[in-house]
Amino acid sequence: MDAIFRILSSVLALGNVEFTPQGDDKVSVKNPGVCEVVADLMQCPADTLKEAFEVRTMSTARAGRGSIYKVALKPQEAVDARDALAKSFYGRLFLWLVQRVSDNMKSDKNVTSTIG
Repeated sequence: MDAIFRILSSVLALGNVEFTPQGDDKVSVKNPGVCEVVADLMQCPADTLKEAFEVRTMSTARAGRGSIYKVALKPQEAVDARDALAKSFYGRLFLWLVQRVSDNMKSDKNVTSTIG
């Protein structure tokens, strides 16, 4: 039950994360305190979450060699990343709850007659 409340709280708190444009093609988290609260609820490092909102990590792999590139997110891309994270958390929680309800509604016995 605690995990459900943590996920719901983090989804709601994610909506409070705001961004400050740093030029045309860069963004930073405007309120890092909120980001720390969300990271605590998600049980992940706050720096990792902050970086996920500010930077997109891309990797290439060619013939055994690979490169990792970090590209700064634009303001709208940062908002989209925040919203996608909230949507993903909420969607997974919803599917998990539906599965749990479905599993608990199944009958363990063979039903020979029904009403209706």
